Amino acid sequence: MIGKQSNEIILHVQDLRTYFYLRTGILKAVDGVTIDVHQREAVGLVGESGCGKSVTAFSIMRLIQTPGKIVEGKILFKDKSLLDLTPRSMTQVRGQDISMVFQDPMTYLNPVFTVGNQIMETIQIHRHTEKKEAKEKTIELLGSTGLPDPEKVFNYFPHQLSGGMRQRILIAMALSCNPSLLIADEPTTALDVTVQAQILQLIKETIQQLGTSLLLITHDLGIVADTCDTVYVMYAGKIVERGTVWQIFKHPLHPYTSGLLECVLSIDEFKKEIKTIEGNVPYLINPPSGCRYRTRCPFAMEKCGTVEPPLIEIEDGHAVACYLHEAD
Repeated sequence: MIGKQSNEIILHVQDLRTYFYLRTGILKAVDGVTIDVHQREAVGLVGESGCGKSVTAFSIMRLIQTPGKIVEGKILFKDKSLLDLTPRSMTQVRGQDISMVFQDPMTYLNPVFTVGNQIMETIQIHRHTEKKEAKEKTIELLGSTGLPDPEKVFNYFPHQLSGGMRQRILIAMALSCNPSLLIADEPTTALDVTVQAQILQLIKETIQQLGTSLLLITHDLGIVADTCDTVYVMYAGKIVERGTVWQIFKHPLHPYTSGLLECVLSIDEFKKEIKTIEGNVPYLINPPSGCRYRTRCPFAMEKCGTVEPPLIEIEDGHAVACYLHEAD
């Protein structure tokens, strides 16, 4: 949790649909997703691999590549429609107003340029600063991320750094222009537990200092519990539950959310056997009719197979898409 949030909505995603047009059919990766992020709020987007979390993030950043396409919906950032911006205007938004930390640093760091020059370039493009000033800012950023001897690290190439160090470089680059919103897509993937904790602490401390909002994409509910204010639970391209961290962890409403929580290890509770959710996320070219979770749900009823349950608010801030709570 990153601090006292505002009532002002900084990011509003409404009924977003991003499809991939494949030879085998239309893959509906994101199919009617609505998300709000308030100023100074940390929002978690949680779900299994393949549920559409990363595609949602890439859609917000307008980084969807062919054969993918945003076919419907609204993405409003500070009341500005990102889907209506020209490619050049969107390039200015990325990095300056909205930044993203990707899960694989080696994919997004250029191997033939030093990490210092790559951060400098971001600063010079968006802040229009002189080279000397940009270099000083870069070294300052490298130091603020906890990297030892930042002047030396400035001249390193990506392959000369460890995975944790590369992730710190991406965070420094993402925060170099003091963005209003940071999107972190599985930022601790493939890092060991100690480095994971350090990276998460770095993100929390830095965005708290800057007053930056956070959209954290992860499959790890432990990370969400420690970092976020609000949680959206995503399954097979759809949001199935939304609530505060307390509501989601203490009173989960959707069977899928309950299943995810059953899979979490806790130091407060001994579990002789770790439960798993049976089955797999459905293939989104031809998903099940009605509720997409019904093929794995122990409480599925006849209605679940015919009509898709709407997301209904059960209590203040807590909504669920499930017929088990239809009469609540």
